[in-house]
Amino acid sequence: MQTQINLAPQEVIPKSSQRKIDYNIKIFAAVFTVAFFISILTVFALNTQKSLKIKNLTGQNDAVKTEILALKRVEQQYVFFKDRLGKIREARESSDIDLDLNIILEIYGTFPDGVNMSQAEIDDKDTKITISANNGKLLSQILSTLVSYDFYKEITLESLNLNKDTGYNMQFTLGTGS
Repeated sequence: MQTQINLAPQEVIPKSSQRKIDYNIKIFAAVFTVAFFISILTVFALNTQKSLKIKNLTGQNDAVKTEILALKRVEQQYVFFKDRLGKIREARESSDIDLDLNIILEIYGTFPDGVNMSQAEIDDKDTKITISANNGKLLSQILSTLVSYDFYKEITLESLNLNKDTGYNMQFTLGTGS
C-alpha cells in the first residue's frame, strides 16, 4: 500500500469546500474563455458576411446606375427622333419643300464622283446646301450643274473653304425668287 506524504503544513492545505470553489472557478473560467472565443469568431464571421453583402450590393448598385444611364441615352435618342419625325412630317406637308427636296436629290444624283453633299436645309424662302469636292476641277462642274436648273432663280455662294485633307467645302443658298 502506498502512503502519501504531505510535507505542507496543515494550515496551508485548503479545506475541501475551498477546493470545490477553486474547481468551480476554474471550470467557469474555461467555459467563459471558450464562450468568449466563440463570440469573437461569430462577430468576425458576421462582419465578413456583411462586408461581402455590401460589396455585392455595391456591384448591383453600379449595374443599376449603368442601366439607368443607358436608358437616359435611349430616352434622349427617342426624344430626338420624335422631334425629327415631327419636323419631317411638317416638311412633308409643304408641297414646295417636297418639290425642293426632289430637285436637290436630282441635282445630287448628277454630281460627278468626288462630290459629296453633307448638308441640306430647306425652308419656305430658300434652300441651303453644303457640298465638298476633292479637287478644283470639280468646282466648275458643280456650278454648271446648279445653274442648269431653272427652278432656282438665285444662287449665292455663301462660303468657299479649302482643307488639305477633305478638299473644297462650299455652301450655297438657292432661292426660288418667290
